[in-house]
Amino acid sequence: MSFILTLIVMAVMLAAVLGVLMRHARAPLLLVPLVAAVVIYAVLGRAHLPDQPLALRGAELAEKARLESARQTAAREALAQAETLLKDNPQNITAMLLLAEAAARAGAYAREVAVLSEAYTQTQNSTIRAMLAEAMTRQADGIVTEAAAKLLRQTMSENPDDWRAPYLYALYESQQGNHQQAIILWQELARRVAQIPEGATMLALINNELRDMAAKTGQNPETLLIPSPPP
Repeated sequence: MSFILTLIVMAVMLAAVLGVLMRHARAPLLLVPLVAAVVIYAVLGRAHLPDQPLALRGAELAEKARLESARQTAAREALAQAETLLKDNPQNITAMLLLAEAAARAGAYAREVAVLSEAYTQTQNSTIRAMLAEAMTRQADGIVTEAAAKLLRQTMSENPDDWRAPYLYALYESQQGNHQQAIILWQELARRVAQIPEGATMLALINNELRDMAAKTGQNPETLLIPSPPP
């Protein structure tokens, strides 16, 4: 799974993340800032246009390079500001999640993993645990490591409403060559998200994974895909 796809998945899962936090926050006083921070964290990412033709005019290429340079500069500045905020508030969970978001934008995945690890140590929150597993996957160039898989299994056991954990764990199974188990997990998740209006984009992403599984296993994709419910 690419970094871009991972970030898209995080945005799609926003509604589920908020619901989970409302039910599982250990300290009520932390709930409001934690939700606010996760709103920011869950929608991280940036718009990406399709690749441009090689024959693109020089002026357009220069503009694209300028915009990318500006994006990188903004990401570095945001990361520096988030680092300062956390330095001034070293035990603040909101500051930690804001820093994790900024680190992901800047491609500083080791820093993202470190700060989410600290946030999880302090809260033992299952949603933050799944965020940590996702950050570890980004750091590993899209590979769901054994350590990340362990965190995902814990979240799936404790919080069956979480979307991120089963999605990534299915990816783990696929990467391990357990294609049929990956198919089962993605189909189960697809059936869940198909029942809610905000799950439409997530359903499309899962069905793309199922098409990939069909190609790998030689199955007819139409037998694997989960359709949207009738309006």
